[in-house]
Amino acid sequence: MWFYKLLPTLKPEYANILWHAELVGESHESIAVVFDISEGNLRERLHRSREALRKRLEETCQSCRIHGYLDCGCVAQAVR
Repeated sequence: MWFYKLLPTLKPEYANILWHAELVGESHESIAVVFDISEGNLRERLHRSREALRKRLEETCQSCRIHGYLDCGCVAQAVR
C-alpha cells in the first residue's frame, strides 16, 4: 500500500517506469517498446527510479508516532 502512495511523489517518468515494471509486472522488452527506449536505457531508468523511491521512503518514513521508523520498536514489541 505504501508503494501506491509514494509513486505520485516521484517524477512522472520514474513513477511510470516503476508502475509498469513493479506493479503491472511487464517484461523489460515490452516496457522499452512502450517508452521507445533501448533495454539498456530502461535498466538505467529503473535503477534511477528505484533509487528515487528508496530516498523518498527514507524521507517520508523517518518516524512513527511513538518510536520513529528506522529505529522503531513497534514491530518487535507487537511480536512479544
